[in-house]
Amino acid sequence: MDDINTLRRILRESRVIAVVGLSADWYRPSYFAAKYMQEHGYRVVPVNPRYGEILGEKCYPSLREVPGKVDLADYKFGAMKNEIFVTTALLSATLAGGAFAAATTGTIKAIDKAKDSIILANGAVFTLPEGIEAESLKAGEKVMVTYTTTKAGIHKVSSIHAIK
Repeated sequence: MDDINTLRRILRESRVIAVVGLSADWYRPSYFAAKYMQEHGYRVVPVNPRYGEILGEKCYPSLREVPGKVDLADYKFGAMKNEIFVTTALLSATLAGGAFAAATTGTIKAIDKAKDSIILANGAVFTLPEGIEAESLKAGEKVMVTYTTTKAGIHKVSSIHAIK
């Protein structure tokens, strides 16, 4: 799968984007990303139980409560307490066959060479495809992962990149 072309297609075909965890604070990254999307023709649906309205749109307490069709859900959440703060953004959209395309960032907690998979600090497990060798990755490394999730809930990596 060509990740850039897939993400471009998803954004081209998606007009209604629910932003789960959107902040009403103008200086937060989720706010100015959502504002940018609004300014470029997308309808942004805020999902955050702490607010009644964000960016002129009614805010919903959960994704389940959003009426109508949502083409794309953008999840904004971060690590807590004394852990390294990592903002995780999942862009998910239903693809043919019920799979989801997504991207996330995190720190590799463990590598399972026998199963060709990695486990991030948040507990998410990702299966590595042919061409990405588990030996080339290191525990403690910060990465950005693009992947698809099957109906069975298996996360299959499309690409993985070290980040600083």
